[in-house]
This record gives sequence, C-alpha cells and structure tokens, in this order.
Amino acid sequence: MAHESFADRFISLMGLLNSIEPDSDAPERFIVWQQKQLAENIIDDALRRAREAAYFAKSMQKEVRGLMNEAADAARTTNPEQADTGEKR
Repeated sequence: MAHESFADRFISLMGLLNSIEPDSDAPERFIVWQQKQLAENIIDDALRRAREAAYFAKSMQKEVRGLMNEAADAARTTNPEQADTGEKR
C-alpha cells in the first residue's frame, strides 16, 4: 500500500467522523456521540496548536531573514571594500 499524504489521511478521517451517526434509539448512541465529540475536539485542538506553531515558524523565518539582511548591510557599511570585491570572511 502506498503511503497516504497528510491531506488524504485528514480527509479520510473527516469522512469517517461524518459517517458516524447512530440511530436516535440505538442503545450505544450516547457512547458513540461522546467518542465522536472527543475525536472532533482532539482535531480542533490539534488544528489550533498546529496553526499557532506554523505562524510562529513563519514569524521566526521572517525575523531571522531580517536580522541576516541587517547584518549583511552592517558588514558592507563597516567593510566597503569587501562589498565591492564580493570577498567573504
């Protein structure tokens, strides 16, 4: 079996959860609804946490690139002869 992508696994799981709907008079309905709600809460929490991590990573990437550009600019200002020759330390 081929390795499923993250998106495929997510869609498959959401389809599974969507298909869980016990009959209103089924004896197991309360346990099923409770477990379905638990699964949905876990996914919701994971999505929130993943979004926070992704935004943090993107922010750090931008910050580090900005700092690297500032450092390069400072190096060119401090050592203009290196900027002209392309020499690196």
